[in-house]
Amino acid sequence: GSDNISVTWCKFTYTNYRAHNTSNLVGHDDWNYVEDENHLNVTWGNCWWDANIHERTPRVRYGKNHIYNSYMSDDSKRNSEIQVGYEGKIYADYNRLTQAVTTSNAYKNLGTANNKKPSDLFYSYKFENNNKNNGSGNHKSVEYFTPTYSYLKITDQETLASEIKNANY
Repeated sequence: GSDNISVTWCKFTYTNYRAHNTSNLVGHDDWNYVEDENHLNVTWGNCWWDANIHERTPRVRYGKNHIYNSYMSDDSKRNSEIQVGYEGKIYADYNRLTQAVTTSNAYKNLGTANNKKPSDLFYSYKFENNNKNNGSGNHKSVEYFTPTYSYLKITDQETLASEIKNANY
């Protein structure tokens, strides 16, 4: 699998809504561990998940993914926002999340095509300094990670929204 990828200043959107509008899937298969284990490390910075995206903003299997200074547009049709799957590790900070629901819906761990139930997954997530849904959790003793690199943290939600929406995509 690919490794050490940065996705920055990107806007993800669909022009109309359909049931399978999904955006970013990292790690396509639970059984692909030979290629994906200890890979698929992705940093998402200053990204905008806009209208008509059903889920996978992003969805992570394996790998460590850091999502920061990103913006999720209000979308009542969105099933969930950031999702963690088998062996996934997510650190999300300084984001504007829009789902006015519990952490378990904004962050969502999913069963898979292999009929795994969420309780069978190995995962960890940590949400800090977001406008809502902060918290952490793990299962099967998967350790959290925190980024080892420095990055600009936009701490004001209004500034974040303005900078993201006014970027030249």
